[in-house]
Amino acid sequence: MRHHPLWLRIVCASSSLPLLASASLVRAQEESAVAGDEPSAEAGASTSGDAELPPGMQPKASAAASESAKEPRYFLGLNYRHSFTPAFMFKPFLAEALSANNPAVGAEFTIRRRENFDIVTGLWWQGFRAYGPFRAKSDPPEDTEIIDSNLSALFAGVTLLWSTPLVGKVLALQYGAGFGFGVALGKLKRTEAYQDAQGEWQPCNGPNDPAPSPYCDSAAVGDDSKDGGHFGVVSRRWSNGGNIPNVWFRAAPQIGLRYMPIPKVMTRLDMGFDLFSGFFVGVAAAYGIR
Repeated sequence: MRHHPLWLRIVCASSSLPLLASASLVRAQEESAVAGDEPSAEAGASTSGDAELPPGMQPKASAAASESAKEPRYFLGLNYRHSFTPAFMFKPFLAEALSANNPAVGAEFTIRRRENFDIVTGLWWQGFRAYGPFRAKSDPPEDTEIIDSNLSALFAGVTLLWSTPLVGKVLALQYGAGFGFGVALGKLKRTEAYQDAQGEWQPCNGPNDPAPSPYCDSAAVGDDSKDGGHFGVVSRRWSNGGNIPNVWFRAAPQIGLRYMPIPKVMTRLDMGFDLFSGFFVGVAAAYGIR
């Protein structure tokens, strides 16, 4: 190794100091710039992360929208109605009329189009049983008959219901109307009648039985198209020229209450008047399926 004089080493060292200082300054500035970028990146990451917060930490408005989207719009359930057909409904047309009350039971599918409008489609069976005296206004008392009906019908129909909230989304007043079309089942029998000692109408046992009596014709006929004594005669349907319908209808304005303790459970209490079967009350329960 070559040995340099001391004075030369001092001169070289002193001349290199400015270069070392300049390099140190540049390096410090670069490190400061790098350090300054990191918080910005972190801030950016924090900002972008706000859009992907867990469901439990989302803003209230987003949570409410999510809950609204989860509320079911389709409900599947069962219903029961009981109809009452009082005799006074027929008094303008009949001298003797009978009262009836019958059940109806079925399944329903509800479509909620808006918060205040439901479309309720349904299939149900409804009874039209009745027993009692029957006579037209123009007929004499001797023509009174006992009607024994085990008629019923299978219906398909729709009920349109609007609602007004009473207690938030839990309780609401509902109002609307139901419409239906049914196929008639069963039979209706006619039997001559007589008045007993108490003035009540009873079915005759047969021609001239009981006798003597102005009632209970002496001659029996087996067809309700003919005049004479009808003893257990089955009435003909419209399709055979008779008076018993092959089809039946429903047109029923109604009002009621809807109760929803939780969004997926809906119950209903209804009442109204069916133009074809009289007054009715009903209950329904359904579960949200979607």
